[in-house]
Amino acid sequence: MLLKSRERVAALTVFLLCVAAWSHVPSMPAEAALFPELILGLAAILTLAWGGSTFFSRSAAGSEKLREVAPPFTENPRNLLLFVLCLVAYVGLIDILGYFTSTILFMAGSTLCLGFRRPAAIAGAIIGFVGFVYVIFVVIFQRPLPIEFFQAY
Repeated sequence: MLLKSRERVAALTVFLLCVAAWSHVPSMPAEAALFPELILGLAAILTLAWGGSTFFSRSAAGSEKLREVAPPFTENPRNLLLFVLCLVAYVGLIDILGYFTSTILFMAGSTLCLGFRRPAAIAGAIIGFVGFVYVIFVVIFQRPLPIEFFQAY
């Protein structure tokens, strides 16, 4: 039961962070606000699903089997704290470094802090995500994202 309580608190924390970040979106230029609105909306929906899933009971055997395959995110509360710190730093650095640089640093830093140690997988995920965002928002939709620090000068 303690594990479900931790998962609920973690889901609520991430949801509240999404809501707090959403409150800052209106201060962005309209063209640049589309992507954060979509990402924060998706994150909030997935967080609600995450929190809601804790209310469905599982049998003890099924729960143990699930824990072997994918341990809960909050089994070690340090993971949640590290992720929240990385997220706060990410949001603060977007205006300073630019969207793509901040995203690369956030994805690399948060995955390494959480214990993932497969550099090829981490690099592949980062390149795939950043490339996808670039193609969709910059090339196809022609929506400006926060400018990179090296382009500002």
